[in-house]
Amino acid sequence: MASFKALDGGLVELWIVNDTLAPIPVSASIELSTLRGDLLSALKINVTVPATHSTRIWRDHPAGNADRILHVRSPQFEANRHFFAALKDVPFTSQALDVSIQQIDLHTLNVTLTAIHFVYGALLVCPHAKTGFSDNFVDLCAGESRSIIVSNPITELCPKDVTLRYALFEESAH
Repeated sequence: MASFKALDGGLVELWIVNDTLAPIPVSASIELSTLRGDLLSALKINVTVPATHSTRIWRDHPAGNADRILHVRSPQFEANRHFFAALKDVPFTSQALDVSIQQIDLHTLNVTLTAIHFVYGALLVCPHAKTGFSDNFVDLCAGESRSIIVSNPITELCPKDVTLRYALFEESAH
């Protein structure tokens, strides 16, 4: 697991937790960008995190602002992000996603979300009981896409059954 820790004076640290019984080599990319997707800085880090340890792997004073995001990505753990303002003050946009829905069969949809701007917590909902999602509540950076399989073993699904919610906005996904 990776997590950012904000300290006084604009200092930010990145910590990695290894809860296994063996050391883990970690290759991570730390990027500072705008919500629109303009890359401001990038750094690649390669470290080994000891078994059952939490290790600080990075510390810096990034040029933070309400419209900027600091994020880390690695094949070894889920991506994480740090906002430089309270969520209520981050200038998210309601026009941040393109949505495409393909009917795979009567009980399955493939929903592809493509971010135009950074999207915090995209969530698909469906009113039918027993509906499952291959993934849900996802963050997407500008230009990034994610496909989510929506399925229901009992009820037939159609694109109008899926609603998209994100960053305090709600719209129909179809």
